[in-house]
Amino acid sequence: DPVARARRAAELGAAAVCWHVGIDMQMQGKTPFALIEELARGSPIPVAVAGGLNSESVARAARAGAQILIVGGAITKSPKIVEATREIRRAIDTQKEVSTELFRRYSGTEIREAFLKVSSPNVTDAMQRQGAMHGIQPHLTDRTVRMVGPAVTVVTRDGDWAKPVEAIDRAGPGDVIVIDAGGSSTAVWGELASWSARGRGVGGGRHRRRGPGHRCDLGQSGCRSSAGT
Repeated sequence: DPVARARRAAELGAAAVCWHVGIDMQMQGKTPFALIEELARGSPIPVAVAGGLNSESVARAARAGAQILIVGGAITKSPKIVEATREIRRAIDTQKEVSTELFRRYSGTEIREAFLKVSSPNVTDAMQRQGAMHGIQPHLTDRTVRMVGPAVTVVTRDGDWAKPVEAIDRAGPGDVIVIDAGGSSTAVWGELASWSARGRGVGGGRHRRRGPGHRCDLGQSGCRSSAGT
């Protein structure tokens, strides 16, 4: 019971009680605002909050009743520290969010936008090296292209292109087709498949096998394939 613990802390002489949102909670998208409101109503001493605060969330924390707001990375990791500090102070004073890209929490509809701003190493670092796919290398005609989207996964066998074609029919706009051809040496994807996928708005495709990999840039006006056998 956080309120009971806050009252006990006050009895022991504590000047304030702090709720820290750990990195594990931040990675799960958890927020402390409901708990802060509960603490602010029931705690006899000031409530502090720390962990992942920026100029957007700090305003929500202030509205929830937090009297001490501890901000770290949103200031120290900003390329403009003075400006970032002023924006955070303004958000606290007005209790209104100031838009920022630092320590921003993205909603489900904004996930693709967020991933387009970072690299694969950034993502795997944030996920503590979990979920990374091995043996897949980028073969893009344009190195500035980023391939991001929900995966449509396919398992097929040497030279069998029926399942990859079915994946094109199942994939929606922005999806990425990922094919496991079981280490085969015969292509299961080619230029016609690439053009079909592009026509349906598929965001990209990768498949893994021995030998040269298929190369297709679905994000440009043309599509080239090097999916030779």
